[in-house]
Amino acid sequence: MVTGKPIALKAFVRGGNLLVTNVDMDAPQVIGLCRSVMKYNDPEYSGIPADTPPEKVAPYFIKVCWRHGKEPIHDFRSLISTADFNRLMNFVYIDSKESLDEFSAFVYGLKVKKISGRYWWKHKEMHEWIIPCIVKSQSRIPPDVWDSTPSTTNTNEAQHHWTNTQTGIRLPPVEALEARRIVDTNFAEEVKMSLRTGILSNSNNDLSHRMARSSQRQSAIARKASESRTAADASAELELQIVAEAEKRRVSNETTKALREQLKIEKGKRKKGKAGEILSASSSGRVKTTRGRAGELILSHSSQGL
Repeated sequence: MVTGKPIALKAFVRGGNLLVTNVDMDAPQVIGLCRSVMKYNDPEYSGIPADTPPEKVAPYFIKVCWRHGKEPIHDFRSLISTADFNRLMNFVYIDSKESLDEFSAFVYGLKVKKISGRYWWKHKEMHEWIIPCIVKSQSRIPPDVWDSTPSTTNTNEAQHHWTNTQTGIRLPPVEALEARRIVDTNFAEEVKMSLRTGILSNSNNDLSHRMARSSQRQSAIARKASESRTAADASAELELQIVAEAEKRRVSNETTKALREQLKIEKGKRKKGKAGEILSASSSGRVKTTRGRAGELILSHSSQGL
């Protein structure tokens, strides 16, 4: 710990000022962090028993990055319809246990092993902490805390660039570790100085600035979520219209085929009727004429006409 102090998570210790931890869904990292946090847990304050397994501790303070959670879904785009793809992308907005069960049934109903198997959904069901840490309705984090804190690790991802500017890149392992140690040591000194003096090294990074930026982020997230749901609804409606039109064409084709068969049968009946009329006329004594050798006409009668 750079400050020499325990991680003061509000859900676990009195006077804690840390609300959540954002992670990339790396299981060893999450399990190790939960075990570390439980060393400072105050059961009388938190209501969390000291022997709670790490997998059940995570939902109290961990938020899995939405971008990392959704990233594999892009590989499914060519395997399913647009409406189904959008429904998968919006799984983080599931709002109840019943909706979660319906979504799980929907995933297995797709019958696409890559989606329902260990590559994606089954992996999340196997690790009981993942879904509660990525879906607000299943989390143990208070709703107002969830809404006021980031749902991605974008800030941490951006930190990589800053670190690279301080240490350089493509360094040999030992040199890279030594460069990072120097950066971390200098940063720890800045933190300690700020704690002693109350003066931040970045004057635009106090609580009011962070809250303002957080509010802007949450507004942007809500707007994008609304746009995404609207687009998903529109796509689903178009999919239904396409299916309906295809069904109309199928029924029309079957009707046309049946009418053609009926027409064929009717034409066959008419031909048989004409043949019967001709046969009946020649057997009723109609006079037939034939031409002789010298062009003479010879009359012949059937036996019935004599």
